[in-house]
Amino acid sequence: MRDPARGDIPDAATEIDGINATLKRNPGKKILISSEELFTLRPEALTLLRDRLDARSIRIIACVRRPDEMLLSIYNQKAKTPNNGFVMPLNFFLEKPRQIDPDIAYGQQLGKWADHFGTEALTVFTYEAGPVMDNFFTLIGMPPSPHKGPKVNRSVPAPVVELLRFAKAQEFPAHLQQKLYNLALERFQNERKLTLTNAQRLRILQILKQEYDDIFARLGRENPYPPSLVRDLPEGPEPTAPLTFRDLLSLIESLM
Repeated sequence: MRDPARGDIPDAATEIDGINATLKRNPGKKILISSEELFTLRPEALTLLRDRLDARSIRIIACVRRPDEMLLSIYNQKAKTPNNGFVMPLNFFLEKPRQIDPDIAYGQQLGKWADHFGTEALTVFTYEAGPVMDNFFTLIGMPPSPHKGPKVNRSVPAPVVELLRFAKAQEFPAHLQQKLYNLALERFQNERKLTLTNAQRLRILQILKQEYDDIFARLGRENPYPPSLVRDLPEGPEPTAPLTFRDLLSLIESLM
């Protein structure tokens, strides 16, 4: 990926050598490398990392989340973000959940790490197990951080998400998409957030079940997200009614 600050594409081998230099300057110490992009590295990138990283031992720690909630979170983030070209409706991903983002294909992503470093090097914990950062610090042998946690990236109301998606689908001018977002956020601040029916949640877990069964069996565990998790949940409120182009035009009229 191009470095937005320097404008160049860093050389992976050179970057890993920089980590090796840090390791040499700190013999016997733990070096923590963390990035969202690590989860979905390509196999050839993992091969380079494994073969060039000069560490006495390597431990991989990953966090996964219940896929129906993960799908909603990813959809919310992508649809609400101005100028990113994401326009597909939520219903499209309910039957094809893997297409929303590679992050949700836990079998594929965790499997690559297991293939390269061995299952014994891989520790996987769940988002639902408690405060994520506290659990992470515990796993690396440190007390929970006394510092205030990171700013939470909260979901926004359903009408805001869908209006931004409509605007992008209609190629609304890029310089006005952020204004539309701000206006919609103010106008619809008390509306409900996107949700799924229990039947939709169940379908997502059913589609991903075999993949999850296989990878967690490989890790010596049961799939933490079997369909039975949501099969007997009390039915929540009905999903928010879909918006219309009239709603979009009303906001555009307000903007103008």
